[in-house]
Amino acid sequence: MQNGDPGNGGRDGCFFKLRMRPRKPTLGSIQTLLGFLFRRDGFGNLEYGPLFDFVDEQAGTEGYFEGMIDSELVAVVGHSYGGYTSLAAAGAQIDPAQVKSYCELAGSDKGEPGVWLCNKLLPHLADMANTVGLEPDGQELFPSAADPRVDAIIPMAGNALFFSQQSFSEITVPVMAIGGTADQDSPYLWSTHPTYKYTSSAHK
Repeated sequence: MQNGDPGNGGRDGCFFKLRMRPRKPTLGSIQTLLGFLFRRDGFGNLEYGPLFDFVDEQAGTEGYFEGMIDSELVAVVGHSYGGYTSLAAAGAQIDPAQVKSYCELAGSDKGEPGVWLCNKLLPHLADMANTVGLEPDGQELFPSAADPRVDAIIPMAGNALFFSQQSFSEITVPVMAIGGTADQDSPYLWSTHPTYKYTSSAHK
């Protein structure tokens, strides 16, 4: 979402840019994922925090959204890694032990959807831990990226590979977890199922 400006054809206001994502991971998408996880200051807060700030501001008097939205009620909706973002925004924390456990079980099975991610992520886990001030042994959860303005989340086939039962237990806001058992990219058993089973929310 960006502010309107004279360079956009004279339109004044806001607009959304939509971009189709490739089905198979590209080098660019891998770098983007690692860059997102590798953020130093609150991880995902650098991504969605400014958006919340913008909406809060523009929902006020003389803002773009004045009278149109209630910025006091916020739901984060995301698909795949956007689903990961929604889970992180509600309080789920990266558990490096969970990542290592999954990757050890997946091994070199080329048919396992997360193998490519393991190959890219595992070599950097110790550096990631060091960046956020943790010991590189992978025994601690990464810092929370929760935003108190989040009132509900809707992860759609949300990539939950990074989260353990302990991670999910930090989520208490209402959750609508959506996924499909035939999904081979973000499989039900490590996305939608653990999200529904382990979050602490009373409404899910």
